[in-house]
Amino acid sequence: MRRWADGGRLPMGRDGSGNRVVDGVGLARFVSKSVAPRACATPPPPDRGTASGS
Repeated sequence: MRRWADGGRLPMGRDGSGNRVVDGVGLARFVSKSVAPRACATPPPPDRGTASGS
């Protein structure tokens, strides 16, 4: 997250103690623009039954 924020892709601020903080709305916007489209582009694998082979 720090690299995304340092690169300007993820909005991040600082609290009163200097710790990095991420706004929930900004994080949701970042995820919806950068992660979700790729995750939805690949269909789930076919169902292969249970681990026991039945």
